[in-house]
Amino acid sequence: MAEYSFPVLKTKDIAAILSQFEIAGISHDQLERPSPEFVCSLFDAFLKYLDPERDDPGSASFAALEVLENPEHHTQSVLVVNLYCKLKDVLSRIGVDGFLFNDLVIPESNKTVYFVSGLINFCLYREDKIGLIDPVINNDYAASLEKLEMKLAEKKNELLEIEGARKAEEPMVNQLEPEVKELKRTVLNLNEQQASLKATHRNLREKLKEIDEKISSAEFQLAKHAQENSELRSKIVQSPEKLQKTLEEKKSVRVEMKSCENSAIQTFQRWRATMNLYKQACKKLSKSLDLMRSIQEQVESIKHVEKQRKTLQVKLKDAELEDLVLEAKSVELQGKGRV
Repeated sequence: MAEYSFPVLKTKDIAAILSQFEIAGISHDQLERPSPEFVCSLFDAFLKYLDPERDDPGSASFAALEVLENPEHHTQSVLVVNLYCKLKDVLSRIGVDGFLFNDLVIPESNKTVYFVSGLINFCLYREDKIGLIDPVINNDYAASLEKLEMKLAEKKNELLEIEGARKAEEPMVNQLEPEVKELKRTVLNLNEQQASLKATHRNLREKLKEIDEKISSAEFQLAKHAQENSELRSKIVQSPEKLQKTLEEKKSVRVEMKSCENSAIQTFQRWRATMNLYKQACKKLSKSLDLMRSIQEQVESIKHVEKQRKTLQVKLKDAELEDLVLEAKSVELQGKGRV
């Protein structure tokens, strides 16, 4: 908020005004040589004057002290900090800036007088405005109260009129009460009859539904029978000559089919006989093949034996030649030995 100008009062004037408004009882000497305790108590008195219903700063400080390790060592400092925050907020709101924490703990006379003058100026301004507003508020309150009293009187009169009308109509009400009771009984009986009729109506609707279903079923059966009758009528022979001719044609076709059947049976029998011959031939051929395979194996065996025989003959000849060579060498050696 922007600063605004206000007169800086003298210490004697400050003491007189504070005493007049019952804010605090001080002397001008205390303002000229202020102590921290004096300044704190003076500003606290201003806050109480401006807001009599404000919370006790001690209660808030005790809640804050609970978070500290040694709260008994910080009681006074927390109170001072709390006072500083609230006072700074008030001074800022009324346009007095520049308030510092040192102005509480290390107060100076000129600054204390300056801030106190600002607070007194605001208090005087506040009292002037309240003095202007009070008559208006009182007049409005009186007018509103008078209107409310008039409305209350009107409502009371209306209430009395209603009460009188109720008492005047009470004999008629007492006279009509038996009729009302009789009508209630009649309504109850009619309700019971209505419930009974509803049940009867429900039963009739169910029976009607069953009858409708039976009618639908009968109509379906009738349509089905009509269709069957139509089919039967279409099968009725209109001309015996045509029927006879048709029967003869069917007989001739049947004879032809029978002949074809016999022919097919004969053909099948011939083919079956042929198949039997083929089967017998296959069996004989299989036996012949087995015999030929056995003969082939024997031939192969004989060839193998013959081959082994020839090999042995060659080996035998080679052995005989070796024997002859050895005998020749033996004779030669014997001849050399004799020489």
